[in-house]
Amino acid sequence: MWQIVKNIRKGHIGTLMIVLISMFLPVKNFAKPLREQTEYFLDKAYSYIAVNIDSAEYYADMVCSINRPQSAPFSKAKNIKAKVEFSRMHYLHSANQYLAVIENSKNQLDVLEAEVGLMKVYQRTSDNISFYHYRNSALKRMQSIQDESDKMDETDLNAFQTILRDFRSVSALYFYELEQINQSDREYEKLMADPELRYDVPAFLMSLYLKGLGIGVDRTALPAEQMMERARSLDDCLRYAERRGNQRLQAMSLRATAALLIEADAEEINLLIDTGDILENVNKSQIQIDLLPVQLLSRAMQIFAANGCIYDMIECHRLLASVYILQDKYEDALKDLEQSLSLFNDVRTANYPDTKNDSLQLQLYRDDYLNVEELWIDETPYATVPESMSSIREQISLAYSGLGDKVASDYNRNVYIELQKTIRLDRRYEARNELLKRSNRQLSLVIVILIALSLTTVYVYRKITAKLKLKNKEYAERLIKIYNLCTEILNISSGNKEIIDNLNSEIIPQAEELIGTKGLSIIQDNAVVETSAYVIPLVVSGTDKIVAYMVADNEHLQKEQKILLNIIAPYITSVLVNLGEYEWQQEYYNEIVEQHNIYTNKADNNKCENLKRKTYCSVVAESLPYIDRMKAEIMRLSSDSLNEERIRYISELVERINGYNNLLTNWVQMRQGMVTLSIESFALQDLFHIVSGSSASFRNKGIKLIVPPTDAVVRADKSLTLFMINTLAENARKFTEPGGEVTVSAQQYDEYVEISVSDTGIGLTEEDVRTIRETKIYNSSKKNGFGLINCKGIIDKYRKTDHLFDVCSFDVESTLGKGSRFFFRLPKGVKRILSVLLMLLPCSAAFSASTDSLLNKAYLYAEQAYMMNIESCYEEALLYADSALACLNMDYISNTGDSLGYIYMYGKDYADETVWLESGFATDYETLLWIRNEVAISALALGDWELYNYNNNLYLKQFKLYYAEHNIEQDSLRLQRNNSTLSLLLVLIVLLFVVLLVSGFLLHVKYLIRYRSDMQQVLSVMDKISESATVQNQQEFNVREVIQKVVNNIVYDIDQMVPIRNLSVIIKGTNGVEIAANYGNANIVLDKLMETVLQQGQTEQNNDNTNYLFPLTVNTINGLEVLGVMGISIKKDTSGWQEQMVLIVQYLAATLRSTILRFELVARNIEQIQEESERIKYEDNQLHVRNLVLDNSLSTLKHETVYYPNRIKHLLSLQQTSVNREADINEMQELVSYYRDIYAILSHNVISQTGDNIVNRKNIEVNDIIEYAQKIAKKDTVFNNTAHLVMADETLLRYLVKLLIDRISEYSELLSVTVKEEYGFVKFAMLSSMNSDQKTLDTLFHPLNNKDNMAYVLCRQIIREHDDMFNHIGCRINAETVPGGTLIWFTLPAVME
Repeated sequence: MWQIVKNIRKGHIGTLMIVLISMFLPVKNFAKPLREQTEYFLDKAYSYIAVNIDSAEYYADMVCSINRPQSAPFSKAKNIKAKVEFSRMHYLHSANQYLAVIENSKNQLDVLEAEVGLMKVYQRTSDNISFYHYRNSALKRMQSIQDESDKMDETDLNAFQTILRDFRSVSALYFYELEQINQSDREYEKLMADPELRYDVPAFLMSLYLKGLGIGVDRTALPAEQMMERARSLDDCLRYAERRGNQRLQAMSLRATAALLIEADAEEINLLIDTGDILENVNKSQIQIDLLPVQLLSRAMQIFAANGCIYDMIECHRLLASVYILQDKYEDALKDLEQSLSLFNDVRTANYPDTKNDSLQLQLYRDDYLNVEELWIDETPYATVPESMSSIREQISLAYSGLGDKVASDYNRNVYIELQKTIRLDRRYEARNELLKRSNRQLSLVIVILIALSLTTVYVYRKITAKLKLKNKEYAERLIKIYNLCTEILNISSGNKEIIDNLNSEIIPQAEELIGTKGLSIIQDNAVVETSAYVIPLVVSGTDKIVAYMVADNEHLQKEQKILLNIIAPYITSVLVNLGEYEWQQEYYNEIVEQHNIYTNKADNNKCENLKRKTYCSVVAESLPYIDRMKAEIMRLSSDSLNEERIRYISELVERINGYNNLLTNWVQMRQGMVTLSIESFALQDLFHIVSGSSASFRNKGIKLIVPPTDAVVRADKSLTLFMINTLAENARKFTEPGGEVTVSAQQYDEYVEISVSDTGIGLTEEDVRTIRETKIYNSSKKNGFGLINCKGIIDKYRKTDHLFDVCSFDVESTLGKGSRFFFRLPKGVKRILSVLLMLLPCSAAFSASTDSLLNKAYLYAEQAYMMNIESCYEEALLYADSALACLNMDYISNTGDSLGYIYMYGKDYADETVWLESGFATDYETLLWIRNEVAISALALGDWELYNYNNNLYLKQFKLYYAEHNIEQDSLRLQRNNSTLSLLLVLIVLLFVVLLVSGFLLHVKYLIRYRSDMQQVLSVMDKISESATVQNQQEFNVREVIQKVVNNIVYDIDQMVPIRNLSVIIKGTNGVEIAANYGNANIVLDKLMETVLQQGQTEQNNDNTNYLFPLTVNTINGLEVLGVMGISIKKDTSGWQEQMVLIVQYLAATLRSTILRFELVARNIEQIQEESERIKYEDNQLHVRNLVLDNSLSTLKHETVYYPNRIKHLLSLQQTSVNREADINEMQELVSYYRDIYAILSHNVISQTGDNIVNRKNIEVNDIIEYAQKIAKKDTVFNNTAHLVMADETLLRYLVKLLIDRISEYSELLSVTVKEEYGFVKFAMLSSMNSDQKTLDTLFHPLNNKDNMAYVLCRQIIREHDDMFNHIGCRINAETVPGGTLIWFTLPAVME
């Protein structure tokens, strides 16, 4: 009963009356058995569905209240309730009711009825793919029911025929609305072919109504005859509906008759009057024919209102507005149209209660020019009827045009056009996309099952082999960690005095964790060793010399731990022996560093500039908490009570945020200026000439810049186009190596010019390309960030400006390692002299050109018509449009020879372009659409309604035909057939996985056993390499002998892995001389292959089945360095040995580098310093580019976010006087949420552009800084000298001191500069004569207090950079009042002795 009460609470008076009457019904009706009661209520519900929907809903609720949800009566009642909700335009509720029937009912007829009902819902909401989905499902179900029809009783057969007729009616109406007349007529013919149609009153009435709309009329008859046929059919429908008491069909017939009268011309009206019997029933009062539509619509509206048919009421209001517009009663028309929009708003609230009183309400005109209908389609689709909304917007545009309000008229015209595009174009693409998604979902299901099977296989596999695998895994992992640790030991580089300290600080902690012991250390040979400790003497191999001791505090080590310690010991010994020459090498290194500093001076300036930009980035970051606070406070606002304190607090937050925004705005304006959009036609060569003039940066990097000349003319913003070309060219330069090429070129096509920047650089991965194409923000940490964002944003802005820019696009093509090509497209421009010549040329001259030329000229004329409309030259626009049609007509006659097929700007009695389209004639229909739209716009502005209606109707009709989607139904059927194929595939995959499971287990067991044995062999080889490579006597050291010793000692173990004939090792000395060692007979082929690998610097393994080459490579600061190559000639191949050799070769390379090659460290150090100098140059270039990117990033942030705080501030100011405070609060909440989200995204990208920390820390003599300060300060400033060392970036420290001294001296006197050490920090203190209170000093370094001069903020940023570098250990800057003035101080880490 709660459902009945719910309806009463909704205000359904009819339901209330039924309940009251039911209270006095004979008790025997409710005392009947459940089945009889159910049948009684269902019969009542069906009888009321076309008479009183409230009553129908009441009886359906009664059925639901006495039946189970899974029962057949319950499903039938649900279908009735869904029809009631559909009549009320509660499409969401209606769809949910139908879906519940499909999900729960087992009765195929009920499910079929629900599917047909969903077809109606999705027809009304223009959801094509859903319509076809349920239509195909209904067709399949109807076939299944028909196959079983011999088992059905008469009642079910009649029900099936009723649903089938309903299906035909819905399909016919759907195709008719899409202008697919042939398909619509075929469905209507199938409906009329039913011999029992006349006995199904609702279906028969619907057939008459459909013919009245124009479905199924004689297409060969004249238009007037077709109109008479439609009028007679509507008259019959009205008479039968009145006789049968079908109120809804009565009202629909009256409305359709009114629409027919509005549509008819004077000749057709006279024909109707002469045939008096047709209008006799609808015009019993004998009123004037021009007043009859208003009376008919009023009668229809009364019936619709009584039955709650909101959609039909909306249509009546729209048609009334059409009548008023024809009568020049534009104000009355706007009232009815506003009522239609109000009803739509009510429907949206009924379907989506959360949208009540939000800002997205339909209005006659919006100052913000927001297309609310588009947002409804995305956010509240079940409250949206795009076809009806589009028609209403057209009527509003006409009414405003009649009133002379061009702005409002244009707004509604634009919404009308965009809705048509959405319904046809966007929905067509959505339909395709949805089909693809459904296909992907089926494939995803298979993939999910595959993954599940894979996981199951892995799970079972792990359970079976858990113990064996775990033991082998732990053993193998420990060995690998030992190998890695030994490699790190060999790479330790320090002087003899520091080597043991480095071993204890870097290696020993890792060894303790790996071995599982504590108290491990390396002590020198003269240290005292406790007797209770476990001690391993580090003895030089082949001698009794002890160089150090490895000591473990725990005497009770396990056997395995002792073995591991003894494995590590030889490596430590080798390092201690081979690093005897480090001390003097370090001194030499320091001398070279002094020369290296020369290269750093050039980078200092860019570093300071980068610091300034980072400072403004920090300003960006500082404003985000205030935005969060503002959002939190706005979310707490309520329309019920006005909290003035909160509003004041929010206003303060807005002012603070605006303060930060003003700082950012000043910076952006100072650095870049304001960017405006100015569309013009210009020659690309002008821009190419500018790009060619900036080739120096390319030459400096060794890159060739190629800019071929072009004669292309584009229509766009000239400055933005230059910006895009420069951005892409700079991007290509950055990622192209010296010796490469960057090409900037243009290619002309029929409708657009493609501008591309290609390079031979590093290229992009497929994932990078996909990310650039599909996302708005590209991860700047990988390649690029705001440059590409800006380019894509400019293209998006073009596309939103006008359909002229529909050709605009931005894309990338790339192959990793080969280069990339970024390109964008702009519409072709027209030189002004060309348009003038076209005006002067006679038509006959223009028509002598070829077909392509005629179509091109038609396009150019259409473009000129568009430009004339923009400049409000409407008569000139019509002249250009007529010329464009003339070109298209000449193209038509030259291809077909049919002079009767001419189309005209206004030609009601002549052919139109739909005849061309239906006949299959190929022409430029998009230009034709453009022409019709421009003519309609001109006619609307000039008040020529006949011309407007003719061209607007043709535009709409052609649009529907040209962009009609004919293959969705077939695609949906193919998708259904694919499901069975996927199911079969799934079964086969399951069987395959079972086989793989068993096979994988057997192979894995074999692999695990083999792997453990292999690791033991590798460890043995590595021990012998370490022993052989240890240098015992530096004076008698011979590189060749050491390498030969290594080869001789490891050859036996390698032969156990794989039978070998030869083993050779060649390394490249630092002087370029190759050193070789080998085992076995000479192998010329192997030697040549090794020479080739060494000369080419190959880093990948290579083989030719018998000869295997393994490059000896190590990682350095410059990447992978090739030291040499090991070659092996095998007798017989075995499995797994190559993986073992990879470990051995890596270890051999590390050992050779840590022993043999270290003795030439002087040359290496010189080379490293040179490389470091190159790195400094590279970093300098990077800083320069980063500065440019940061400028662009900050500009983007400013332009995208500066609007919102002011808008929020404005809304806050309205709270005291606002009539609709709740709406304003909702708008503020939406604004602040969007503002916070976009600010967070953009600020994150800005901060991500700042790059790594720019602090290059070093130990600095404080006295050097004092001397620098004395040079720039006044002579009477007192300084103190100190011997302290400070750890800082010298460039930034000097810049900090200069900023402080300059800023202090500007407004006061610098009295003294003192430096002292406190708690591990060096404190710099500057005393000035400035008199300030502490409250002012507390905000001295805050950005908002330094709007005119950011010096103090820059100082704060320098300290922050150092604090970040030193892991926030306490670098600080502050100001405080002291006797005699103000003390400004900062701290940096001291270098401890």
